[in-house]
Amino acid sequence: IEENTAPFIIQNLKNFIEQNFKTKHSASDYADLLNISPKALAKITKNHFNKTLTNLRAPLITRIFA
Repeated sequence: IEENTAPFIIQNLKNFIEQNFKTKHSASDYADLLNISPKALAKITKNHFNKTLTNLRAPLITRIFA
């Protein structure tokens, strides 16, 4: 994954989490939606947020229900 594609992937990830959080739970689920490997997704979330996908999902889900 090139650095210049990361912001696009991050925005799509946020959208996919908001749209699919009830049915998609694993990094593999979201990696499939983004057409990247789970390892690449883990690297992007770690590099940009210093969080795992699970830790990244939690506040988004909380915000949706708030």
